[in-house]
Amino acid sequence: QQQQQQQRGDLAESEDMAGVLAFLTETLDAQVVQTLKVLHGFVGLGLVPWPVLQQTFLPRVTLAAVEVERRASAAREDGATANHCELDQHKDCITSLFQVCCDVYRAPAQCAVLLEQQLTCWQHLGGPSWLSLNLLIVAENAQLWFDPALESQRHRLNQACLACTSHVDLTVCSQAVVFWQFVVGMLSQRADQLPAHTLAEFRTGYLEPALCALIARAAFPHDYAAADEQQQDDLKEFRRTMRDALRTMVGSAARELGLPLAQHLLQNVAEHAARDWAVAETHLHALSALARDLFSPTAATYGAGSQLLLPFFAEVLPALSMHPALQRTVCVFMGVLSSWLQQQEDKYMAAAYAVLHRALGLAEEDDVFPMRDKQDHVAVVALIKLTRVRDCAGVFDGLMATALEQLTAYTRGQRPPLAFRSLMLLVQAVGQLVSQAESEAAQEQRAAVLFQHLTAWCEQHFASAPHHHHQQQ
Repeated sequence: QQQQQQQRGDLAESEDMAGVLAFLTETLDAQVVQTLKVLHGFVGLGLVPWPVLQQTFLPRVTLAAVEVERRASAAREDGATANHCELDQHKDCITSLFQVCCDVYRAPAQCAVLLEQQLTCWQHLGGPSWLSLNLLIVAENAQLWFDPALESQRHRLNQACLACTSHVDLTVCSQAVVFWQFVVGMLSQRADQLPAHTLAEFRTGYLEPALCALIARAAFPHDYAAADEQQQDDLKEFRRTMRDALRTMVGSAARELGLPLAQHLLQNVAEHAARDWAVAETHLHALSALARDLFSPTAATYGAGSQLLLPFFAEVLPALSMHPALQRTVCVFMGVLSSWLQQQEDKYMAAAYAVLHRALGLAEEDDVFPMRDKQDHVAVVALIKLTRVRDCAGVFDGLMATALEQLTAYTRGQRPPLAFRSLMLLVQAVGQLVSQAESEAAQEQRAAVLFQHLTAWCEQHFASAPHHHHQQQ
């Protein structure tokens, strides 16, 4: 390997290689794709000296990128049918070249030049999606985040990466999630080598704004129902990616980053509780991703986190819009908080039960905003968790009445909000409340009531339903 490296070094400095590179310079305008492919191979082999790349090719590649985007924009404005295959080839070749340049030229000064090329290109063209991806590729070089000489560029880089994070193209946003995870992981590995103020500055100046941008980008648009199926699936996938990334990035810095972020999220939910269901929902969705790490009774942040949550239950939870997307997220959040609720006063558990009970009236099956999570209604899934740990006055009777009401509707051939499987889980939740009664006598009384009502319903249902139908159930 050393011998091959020496041979390549000799070749890179030879007159023959200089002639080849000069030839490539002449063909770059006429044969863009072919020339960029050859240049990509030479760079990967280490046959292009950095001065030649910096002075000759990078400026030309930047101009090529500008020209490609100019042609694409002109075609869009004129309504003409552009040669999209050719334009896509140009974009792919430019992206691949920057990728291999980042892999080969990793010295701080070289990183700075590559970054400057991408920032110039990105800012000149307004950041189209493919150039945003290129920028993120360059920005993943660890040197950019630690070298003092690059301080002036770091602010511009941060602003550009934040723009990528909230980009209209979800492909760019997803790449931005990967990028921020990379940076956080890199900082975690070097945490013992960095001054505390450096980490603090990164969290407050870079990471917190990025997380806020990601959370805002994950909001359902108000015209979501009119989007096609692929657009809806793309947003759902991005929301899952964002949720997982939040757990990864905040988990290791729960006290320093998690609590301030949780406070920010709760404030936004409170401000938009009744005004804008989509804004409230995306912030609550993010908070539910962090809830287990922040609010678990065994978490170091339990005490401080509880002080944030208590006002939410008292003031915000009852005022939340009944939009199914928001209520679905509320139900998930209540389920995640089951161990936290077990430790609180009765009024907080009662508030959670009231919200879940109300959500049982929202349809489990819906084309746009179903209340189903995997196989079951989300409110029922949360009730299963809560009824295992705590009872509240009136909950048994209320849930029993709701279960019987929807079971009766099901028997009459109507379509209640809960599917049959979720109805059976609701009955199971009611059954779990039997063992939560304060005394043995109260448990026996609840068991008798439950048995009496279910027996009556079974007799009615089996008498009215076809044999093959009730035999399955």
